[in-house]
Amino acid sequence: MMYRDFEKTMQRLASDIETPKKADSLILFKHANGYQLTDYNDTQYIDMINGKGAVLLGHNNPVVNEAIASLLQEKSNILTGPNELIAKAAEFICGAVGIPDAKITFFTTGTAACRAAAQASRKKTKKQMIVSAGYHGWDPMWRGTSQILEPNHDGVVDFFFMPELLEMFLSENSEKVALCMISPDYIHINQHTLNELIDIADRYNVLTCLDDVKQGFRYRAGASFEMVSTRKFDMYTFSKGLANGNRLSCLVGNPEVMNEARGFTYTSYFDMIPISASLATLNFMKENNGYAHIAEIGKKIYKHITALFNESLLPAAIYGDGPMLQFVFGDPALSQAFYQQTTQQGLLLFENDNQSISFCYDDMAVTEIVRIISNILDGFTHTFRHLLGKPLTNEDVFKTGWCMIDGAADVGTYDEKISWIKELL
Repeated sequence: MMYRDFEKTMQRLASDIETPKKADSLILFKHANGYQLTDYNDTQYIDMINGKGAVLLGHNNPVVNEAIASLLQEKSNILTGPNELIAKAAEFICGAVGIPDAKITFFTTGTAACRAAAQASRKKTKKQMIVSAGYHGWDPMWRGTSQILEPNHDGVVDFFFMPELLEMFLSENSEKVALCMISPDYIHINQHTLNELIDIADRYNVLTCLDDVKQGFRYRAGASFEMVSTRKFDMYTFSKGLANGNRLSCLVGNPEVMNEARGFTYTSYFDMIPISASLATLNFMKENNGYAHIAEIGKKIYKHITALFNESLLPAAIYGDGPMLQFVFGDPALSQAFYQQTTQQGLLLFENDNQSISFCYDDMAVTEIVRIISNILDGFTHTFRHLLGKPLTNEDVFKTGWCMIDGAADVGTYDEKISWIKELL
């Protein structure tokens, strides 16, 4: 099939996927290795999208590929029932969570794991409402409403990471609420706010779930929340840090709630390919000090790009804590031009969302990323000279943060946040 035929076929897909584009043409990739992707024109790109954060080690990591190949060569991928791999993966993940007698069930996507957490909590409590902050997948059950604290069609109420809103809702409705589900953020939400949210849920005796699909096993070997608190949740969902881009997620938690998840299975439950990839990924990160390496590389990128933005005098900044980063701009035309130019010059970014660092990044990758962005900013100081000296505002940060966390960043006053949320709903 010709390249253009491939492109036309991709355009027929119903899914609204964030496919990288070069000018008005889709980029189709034929090869991937480490932090580089190669398209059908043999153009190479540095990948900071990394499967929206799921490619933790780098593309086609040899250790993960060998684990999958070995499984297939030994004819061990038996779909009818389990083998010892699933028991080892369960032991590793439950051990990292640290809940006594924790139980676990596996799925293929974070969206499915989050739905399972909601269903298990409803079965356990015999209550139907859920209070939520953050993104939990495309499932319609999380669909928002046009009014603040208005339950959607499935009884889910979004409090947007705002303690005031959570307190307000639970003070009047806690007897109806089965679960408080939070997908944490460590770029735009501070430690105090995150702990306050859990304090409120505990005070009203509401079950809690940490939706750690994005951050879990990316910042550390286990739940990300333990970086900022010693608190334990009733349930956890994990996915993107588990299997280097292979389709695997899980729900893990205390046995009383997890017993309600019996029967939450699917056709390919015993597919051991993603389980094999997960064990290889988790062990690789453990044996190679992987979490510290990713954090160190991310901090280098943050430091260098911050200096470039400061020197440019443009309303632009990079936010982040190492493993994840986000670009923030104070002008929509500047933002659009930036993402267009990075793609043109061989750097793939997740537009307006989080950029993810993988283990395979080295100093050479950092140098090339900095070079590309430096080149772009050199041209922008002329093209966008009318913006020189314009500062970023709290509203700029809030609305960009919203794109990444589906909630209210810790900037601005309460009244300002409410006003901005109403604009964005």
